[in-house]
Amino acid sequence: MRYARLLVVQILVAMTLLLGASPSSAAAPSYQNTVTIHLPSTLNQLTSFDISYVDSSLSTYVLADRNNASIDVFDTQADRFVRASDSLFTGLGTGPGCKTGSGPNTNGGSSGGPNGVVIISNRGEDEDRSRGDLTSDADSSHIGASEGRNRGQAWAGDGDSTVKVIDLNTGEQVGSSIPTGGTCRADELWSDPVHKEIMIGNPNDAVVLQTFISTVGTPGPNSVLGQLKFDGLTSSPCAPGTIPGVGTRRICHTVAATAGIEQPIFALGHFWVAIGATSENPGGEIAEIDADPDSPTAFQRIGAIPVACGPSGLTFIPPNHAAAACGTAGVQFFDLQSKSLLGTNVTETGGADQIWYANGNVYAPDSSATAGCARSVAIETTPNPPGFLGGQTNSCLAVIDASSRTVIAEVQLPAFAGSHSVAVDSRIHQAFVPVRDSTCSTPGGSNPCPSPPAPAVPGAIPPCPPAEEGGCVHDQGIAVVQLVR
Repeated sequence: MRYARLLVVQILVAMTLLLGASPSSAAAPSYQNTVTIHLPSTLNQLTSFDISYVDSSLSTYVLADRNNASIDVFDTQADRFVRASDSLFTGLGTGPGCKTGSGPNTNGGSSGGPNGVVIISNRGEDEDRSRGDLTSDADSSHIGASEGRNRGQAWAGDGDSTVKVIDLNTGEQVGSSIPTGGTCRADELWSDPVHKEIMIGNPNDAVVLQTFISTVGTPGPNSVLGQLKFDGLTSSPCAPGTIPGVGTRRICHTVAATAGIEQPIFALGHFWVAIGATSENPGGEIAEIDADPDSPTAFQRIGAIPVACGPSGLTFIPPNHAAAACGTAGVQFFDLQSKSLLGTNVTETGGADQIWYANGNVYAPDSSATAGCARSVAIETTPNPPGFLGGQTNSCLAVIDASSRTVIAEVQLPAFAGSHSVAVDSRIHQAFVPVRDSTCSTPGGSNPCPSPPAPAVPGAIPPCPPAEEGGCVHDQGIAVVQLVR
């Protein structure tokens, strides 16, 4: 099978960016955008997707692909599609407040699964991978440094309120589905390597909740450790209770979450999660949760950072800072240790969902029609890629210097890209951004790809090659944004 190449956007960023320097003394970032490639023709192309994740030590990028009810696996060193998991994600929850759509894994209503995803390494999370450490022949048909790489497991939330575990070397499910006890989707999650667990949220249930699940042993209902319900019952912090499909576990209670629940992270020994609004903080908060299952305050909300912007995406900035996507207000930075805000929102980055920290920068994708990147930083492209339009006020990946909390780069994405998730391989300085172009569909569809748009800079846009799989060169795919220092 021929696999389509990925869209590679080369970023050439100046090595010196002096704070407070005048325009004449600091060089502007420079970018080079190249080609667009897609999933293989055996798969549906991307029109609905959710969160993505990179494990740099495994050179592996995974995407929650709703169109194919699968986890898509990519090699970050070779910039290639590796495989899609078995299509085992079931999609829709059926309870009150659950999102609906025309099918379990379609764009309508963002109704499907998978949703959030993380990689759990089969070895230590930060260990280097070398050719002597290649233990699987699952990728042996591909030649390169990544041949035979052991990619670990993907843990992902599904629309039926379960967590499914995927062996990334085979694409098959490991163990059985893990219930979170809700009726709507199990959404975004993060891992705690210290206590070997994940925390995943149910944002659309009548009672918003977080479930704590052990990553040790064979996945299944017995993996569930406990639960935290954002139901407002603060007078009864914790007690044994029943989780449907699981059994009796420690269930804790805290303030009511009134606008769902978003991305968690693990930092400073605790979980932290972005919540759009709570009964205590109507503008939203970053809740601090005790992750230690042996602690007297296990699974309790033990603190919070009040905000006023309805946070969603969240990323850790070592040693003790974090940043959150705050809708149209832009990215907000925090000090987790002092539980305080750092400066004001970075307004050029409104509309992002998932954001990612790596190598001193925060990456924030956005294709919001009303927010979008403000184009406050000059963009140089040589040449502009197929399907990239000039003068857009949206569809971009913003790069924010985490120290100065200022936008240092804006990478243009295709029109109507639908981009809201990003993950970065910190070892090779590559950011991966799923993109789509809603103006065209796959070959044979009711809305075939139109003629390529005019380029934003001089240079011809190549036609769709006859051998290109998955559609025209300017529609769905993965944008790879590479930083060269």
